[in-house]
Amino acid sequence: PERKKTYLQYRIGKMYLAGLVCTQYHKPAADWLERAAEKRHKYAQYTLAGLYAKGQGVEKDLGHAFELYRSSAAQGNPYASYELGKMFQNGAGTEKSMEQAGIHFRNAFSGFLDLEKQSHDDRLQYRLGQMLYQGIGTEKDEEEAVRYWQLAAKLGNGNAQYALGKFWLDTGTGDIRQAVEWLERSADAGNAPAQYVLAKLYLEGDQVETDMEKAVGLFEKAADQGNGYAAYRLGRLYLEGEMIPKDVEKAARRLTEAADQDLPFAQYTLGCLYLAGEEIPKDMEKAV
Repeated sequence: PERKKTYLQYRIGKMYLAGLVCTQYHKPAADWLERAAEKRHKYAQYTLAGLYAKGQGVEKDLGHAFELYRSSAAQGNPYASYELGKMFQNGAGTEKSMEQAGIHFRNAFSGFLDLEKQSHDDRLQYRLGQMLYQGIGTEKDEEEAVRYWQLAAKLGNGNAQYALGKFWLDTGTGDIRQAVEWLERSADAGNAPAQYVLAKLYLEGDQVETDMEKAVGLFEKAADQGNGYAAYRLGRLYLEGEMIPKDVEKAARRLTEAADQDLPFAQYTLGCLYLAGEEIPKDMEKAV
């Protein structure tokens, strides 16, 4: 009975986080998760640690987040092991230690492998692909990374479709048409990086036929999701007015979005515009 009660406390906390109970969800979610975490529910500890790491519903406390992740990882939660690896790597909530980071990343990779064998979950397959590609918790193995990405992509994982398509385009391996198709599927599912890469393809016309309408539409979708690179490219296109009708107002808005994300080329271009005062009102303070 006590174990069931603990699980229910965890589930109620998750329901609050998912916005299924009310709109102001972080505080009550944290309260319910605290109850389950106190009884050493490993997934409640893991989820609550994320709230403490971000300061959502509780006061930000990286040290407490670290302790919760450590307790969860000790109970065999590979997701907590992965977060511990990152905290040791960055020196967040604990002393920086690449040795400890490596240990926890290896534990995470091993745990994810076991979970994937049981569930064949596309999110795990994508995660394993990323770790293999980057050499995190395991030896770098691009061929094996691609194999996992393919498994996940076929199950409809948009992140894996993007990773696979971009890898094939960047390396010239795989089928180019299939690479573009994976990017199309990922972009259709709302993946902003895929929308940006695909927009560049349609803009440049090297591997697909040039299509400015598609390129601009995809840049717009990516920029609306906060992709600074897409916002910069749009700003340049609207400013130059060669491939699409010139629109200085739109150009300035998109360049500002990119500049606010610390993209230096956007900051430089916008600075030049404010300095010259020809396309937009001159503003020396903003220019500087």
